[in-house]
Amino acid sequence: MVSKDDCLKAIRQFRSKYAVEAPEANIVAAIHLMNRHGIDAYAALDQSSRSGSDSGVDAWHFDDKRRELFVYQSKLTESRAMAAHGFGDLDRARAWLEDVIIRGELEQIPVANHCLFNLYTKLSAIRGELQRIHFVLISPLDRSELEDLEEFEACEVAFSRSKLNLSIKDRPGGKLIVRPESYDLEHGVPSQIKTYAVERIPKTRIELRKTAHLDLAYLGLHSLVQLYRERGDALFDKNVRLSLLSTREAKERLAHPMEATLSDIVAGKLKPIYFHVLSHRRDRRGDRCDHGQRLRDQPRGPEHHQRLPEYRHFA
Repeated sequence: MVSKDDCLKAIRQFRSKYAVEAPEANIVAAIHLMNRHGIDAYAALDQSSRSGSDSGVDAWHFDDKRRELFVYQSKLTESRAMAAHGFGDLDRARAWLEDVIIRGELEQIPVANHCLFNLYTKLSAIRGELQRIHFVLISPLDRSELEDLEEFEACEVAFSRSKLNLSIKDRPGGKLIVRPESYDLEHGVPSQIKTYAVERIPKTRIELRKTAHLDLAYLGLHSLVQLYRERGDALFDKNVRLSLLSTREAKERLAHPMEATLSDIVAGKLKPIYFHVLSHRRDRRGDRCDHGQRLRDQPRGPEHHQRLPEYRHFA
C-alpha cells in the first residue's frame, strides 16, 4: 500500500513540472503509466483522461511486443468502499471496448476525450491482434485489500459472461484479466521520449530563457485538429501564447472555434484555406520535433493565409 499523502506529493510535483490542469486521480494515473510501463510524461498524458465522458477509462497502454492492452480506472482514496466503485467503472470500460473490438464501430467517435480518441485510434489498427486485455483498478490500496470484496467478485462474473471474453479467449494465448493494484510512484527512466512532428519556419526562433525557446510554424487546420484530438487540453498548457490566461473559458475560445472551422470546411461552408499557427514551443530539456507522422501541410503564399477569428482575443 502507498499512502494517499505520497500520491498527493507526487501529483504536486508533476503539476509543477508539466503545468498540467487535471483532477488528482487522473494525474496520478498518468504517473502510474510512466512508472509501470516506462513511457515519458507526454505519452502518459496522451493516454490518460483529464475530464469526464471517459467510459470508465482513466488511462491505457498497449504493449506492442506482447500484444497486450492495459486499461486503468483510478480511485485516489484509502476507503475500500469508495475504491470498490472502480470495478463498476471497469465494467463500463469493458462494454465500450466490446463495441470497438467486436463490432468495430461506435455510435459516435470520442473526439471530446483525447484519451478515448487515442485508444479508439489504436484499437482500430490492432483490434484483431490483441491477445490479452488487463482491466486494472489502481488506488493507494494493496491488491489483497480489494480482492475479497463482493464488488470484485461481481466484476469477474460479469466479465466472464461478456462477449469480449468469448472473443478474446478464442485467440491464441487470449485472456481477460481483472485485478486491483497499488499506484506505482517509483520513477524510472523512460524507454523513449515521445515527440510531435511540426514543420518549423526557418530563422524564426525566439529565445525565451536559458531552458526554453519559441518556434513559429505553419500547420494545416486538419493537422492541428488531429493534434488537438491526440493531445487534448495539454496542447494549450504551455502553448499558443505565453500570455494565455489559464482559464477554461480562455482555452475554449481556441478549441471550440478550431473544431467548428474544420467542420464547416468539411461541410463545404468554408473554403479549405490555411491559417497561422502562431506558436510551437519546445523545451530544450527534450527535443520534440519528429515523432510519428510528419505533418506536411505546405504553406502557400501570404495571400492564402488567414488568422482564425479566435486569435484576436490573444493579440
